[in-house]
Amino acid sequence: MAIENGILTRGGAVKGKRPLLLGSSAAMEAVRYFIDQVAASTATCLITGPSGSGKEIAARTLHALSDRANGPMISVNCGAIPAELIESELFGHEKGAFTGAAGTRIGRFEAAHGGTIFLDEIGDMPLEMQVKLLRVLEERRFERVGGNKSIAVDVRVVAATHRDLQERIADGSFREDLFYRLNIFPIHLPSLQARRDDVPELAAHFAAEFGNGSPAFALSPSALEALVAYDWPGNVRELRNWAERASVLYRGKEVDAAGTQFLLSLGRMRAQIDAGEAVTPLARSAEQVPAMPASVPAVPTMPAAPNNVTALPFLKDRAPEAVAVAAQRTMDVTTNEAAPMPRAEEMLGSGKVNLKKILQDLEVEFIESALIRTGHTVSEAAKMLGLQRTTLCEKMRKYGFERKDALQQASATA
Repeated sequence: MAIENGILTRGGAVKGKRPLLLGSSAAMEAVRYFIDQVAASTATCLITGPSGSGKEIAARTLHALSDRANGPMISVNCGAIPAELIESELFGHEKGAFTGAAGTRIGRFEAAHGGTIFLDEIGDMPLEMQVKLLRVLEERRFERVGGNKSIAVDVRVVAATHRDLQERIADGSFREDLFYRLNIFPIHLPSLQARRDDVPELAAHFAAEFGNGSPAFALSPSALEALVAYDWPGNVRELRNWAERASVLYRGKEVDAAGTQFLLSLGRMRAQIDAGEAVTPLARSAEQVPAMPASVPAVPTMPAAPNNVTALPFLKDRAPEAVAVAAQRTMDVTTNEAAPMPRAEEMLGSGKVNLKKILQDLEVEFIESALIRTGHTVSEAAKMLGLQRTTLCEKMRKYGFERKDALQQASATA
């Protein structure tokens, strides 16, 4: 196995056109070694690692190096499909199997025949579906929903999760027998924090990617030091996002340490805004945000926050009483502690409030925050909110949320 121009090769032959599993650290060398060893077999693999560490890229690498490389690779996010649709999505359905089933439809396993099926976020699969998946892994056969014909399938199964499945087994949300069926060959991807030495190589690669082959920006030694020192809670995905921001704001320029921190602060600010905490980063003065170098033309400095949070544009459609709640919930960036909720008598000072609107706005805010904090994993957001998954899905439809997963596609094709 070798790395040629950033592309993982086996026996000297480049199997794919896109860079795969970059990094020269000992941890990544071990990952590549294990993938190379298991690729030629048909063994089921379980890829673990934190979100953003590259589990899907590892799965695609494994497929590209296998004898099934010319066959299909079908990816399924098990946590993104509603429990009532996942069986039909995986195994297909016959005409008339349920309301709306106007014709026969093949599932993901059938579509992956002769290739690889990648079951991402396997730890979020509903328990009742785990039983059916276990049977397919044991027999390599299944029936479509509404059918009684047993269909044989030749498919390699690769699963992935960022969760601790042993903990899931202990709390009863994951089957132990399924775990052992999946964990025939485990591959663990380390966090980027655990392989800091790979950060310069990855940053250079992403700079070239966003520059269409030539670096979109340069990095000063102090910038590299800052990047290596950062903990990267979002792992490689977060570093790639950082590089994309740099390619926009620093194209053709050099990023220094201050610019590095500025770009990192933009990423954190967006996450807080999406989580309904926009007043937190905006409450900082412009002087607290790293300034852009004078060498970068036409880049505005960060605006100072309005003194009154009711002037913030994203609150313009909220009920006045809900805006008051948002103002009270502003977090002090120096302590990261939330102010207490206002008391009811304070809000009733005007003599009249729209309680229904207040509760709806707060419900929307909590749903937004839960989705962001769980990486838009609906099942986890539901647990965080103390709701059933189906209840949360209904509320998301009610409030017009755009789902960042396969729900809409699954609903349309079922």
